Amino acid sequence: EFSRVLFRSMLARARRPVHAVAFVSTSARPETPEGAVMRGKTIAALGKDFGRAVEGIIQFASPAASPELVADLRSMMHEVGPEIAIRQNRAAQARADHRAALSGMDFPVAVLVARNLMEPLSESSRSIDTGGSS
Repeated sequence: EFSRVLFRSMLARARRPVHAVAFVSTSARPETPEGAVMRGKTIAALGKDFGRAVEGIIQFASPAASPELVADLRSMMHEVGPEIAIRQNRAAQARADHRAALSGMDFPVAVLVARNLMEPLSESSRSIDTGGSS
């Protein structure tokens, strides 16, 4: 619900007319039950040993990343810190299905996601509609 409220608030307060929207590294679909369980484990790990959890997240999210990218990711995650990382995971864990709302927009909406930073998008991730392809 928070992301829906935030999205509507951003559109309502736009300083210029909105002609298109792109969401990067997110999904319009609700979190799956399996994903919610995984996020719960991630939240627990972030609270228990943040540094170790960061290393695990980097390995999971980008197993083939260059050392430079790994260093950048590590730095960004440590800059964010455990409290915000936990809050972001809780928000994603409770993510609602936004496909219907986004498909009703009067302008182009793109949602760009990938399973990891080095992997191309799957066919199922290319569409925000309720049953079609890209």
